[in-house]
Amino acid sequence: MLLNLSNHPYGTWQAAQRAEAERRYGTVTDFPFPAVDPMLSGDAVAALAESVVEKVLQSPPNAIHVMGKMTLTFVLVARFQAAGLTCLASTSERLVVESEDGKKNRDFSICPISGISITIYIDLILIRTTFYRLSNC
Repeated sequence: MLLNLSNHPYGTWQAAQRAEAERRYGTVTDFPFPAVDPMLSGDAVAALAESVVEKVLQSPPNAIHVMGKMTLTFVLVARFQAAGLTCLASTSERLVVESEDGKKNRDFSICPISGISITIYIDLILIRTTFYRLSNC
C-alpha cells in the first residue's frame, strides 16, 4: 500500500501515474497533509509531525508519498525513514499562462510516479532541527 500524504488526492492524479502506483504498491490511500500555521515554532512543528507519524505507524504502508509544507515535510521524512519507510516525492511542471490583462493562470502537471522515488540520508543520532523565521507574514 502507498500512503499519499499530500493535498493532491489520488483521484486527481493522472491516469498513467495512478496505474503505475497501483502496479507498484497495489492500493493507494489518501492522508491529507495537515495545515501548518507559518507562525508555528520548531517545537510545535515537531509535535505536529509526531502526531502524524504516530497515526501512520499504526498501520505502516509499503511506501509513503510526502508532499507539503517544507518544514513539516522535512521532519516527517526523517521520522518515516528512521522507522524504515520508503519516502517518495513527486515533481511537477508549473504551467503559467498570462492573459492580456496581466492575470496569470497557473496549472500543475504532475510527472509520472516512476520518477518520484528519492532517498534522503540523515544522521539521526545528531540531528537537531531549528527553524528560523526570516520575517512575519
